[in-house]
Amino acid sequence: MALSPQNWDNLAKFIRAGINGVDAGREYDKDVILVETGYQNRPGRYFKELPGPYPETPEGQKQLLEDLNAIVMSVSNGRGKGIYWWEPGNTGARGFFGADGDT
Repeated sequence: MALSPQNWDNLAKFIRAGINGVDAGREYDKDVILVETGYQNRPGRYFKELPGPYPETPEGQKQLLEDLNAIVMSVSNGRGKGIYWWEPGNTGARGFFGADGDT
């Protein structure tokens, strides 16, 4: 499952609906990993007209990751396995590094 919608409204509902709608853990006995997700650690181009659900700060980025991880890890039968962040080494606004290279 990948997540990179431009409209982040109802983010948790969107992900839960996708995970629970398929219930890969119970119905298919398959692992679930959320891949290719990311969020800004500083203001960027995505939320110029509408604000995102989290602040565009390192703290907001961390909160999104914690919330997504909690949803994925709630997949039944322990089949939620985790998240792959899109380009964590990127020094752009979606990476885990600031413009100065600090994490």
